[in-house]
Amino acid sequence: AYSTSACSLLADTTCAACGELTCAAGNYRHGCGLGVAGDCASCRAGCSDAEFESTACTPASNRACSLCSALSCPTGQHRAGCGSGDPPGEGACLACRAACSATEYEAVPCTASSDRECSPCDARERPPGTHLVGCGLGLPGEFLACRAECAATEFETQGCGVFSDRACAACAEQPCSPGAYLAGCGSGLAGNCSACTNCNATQFESARCTTAHDRACGECSGHACGAGDVRVGCGRAF
Repeated sequence: AYSTSACSLLADTTCAACGELTCAAGNYRHGCGLGVAGDCASCRAGCSDAEFESTACTPASNRACSLCSALSCPTGQHRAGCGSGDPPGEGACLACRAACSATEYEAVPCTASSDRECSPCDARERPPGTHLVGCGLGLPGEFLACRAECAATEFETQGCGVFSDRACAACAEQPCSPGAYLAGCGSGLAGNCSACTNCNATQFESARCTTAHDRACGECSGHACGAGDVRVGCGRAF
């Protein structure tokens, strides 16, 4: 209450309720009470995007704002719409998005202030030379180093990819049909089967054709005999 007339020899002090005093729109009565009428002051400006209006601006009260993050929700729910509207309200608690799928990880967890957000596992930034293991169903997994390059006697059966480690197999495990050999296999390359070289009538076979290497031919003329001997029957076409 505030004093409307002072105590005098002829009259007692008279008081009135502060609520009977008015202020212009956007103002409130400040400092009224204990006999003092106070004065009209401007209400606080609007709340921020992260706040809601907990007390409205009225002739009797200043505007008060509270943080949206101070509001709670039951487990499995998040608050949506807090800080929006005019005046900004508390919003409401809504159920969080369902759990992430087998090909997604949880980028943002379900909390009182945020809904669950899931992102594809293959969207994760992959360091060079690594592959992702254990990602999915909300788990981020981890990046592991891929196996080193294939050896000189191996070819690559599976490359180092987002979800796959490098796999190598022995060149000897890659067969060719009879009369062919594997050329260019090794150091990761699969190579290809090529027809074996045929020796002509003036050549002999110095190394057999196998799946691992071509036939080698030597010249009969370069295959010398001892003194007094002569080579007969050299040369065969394959």
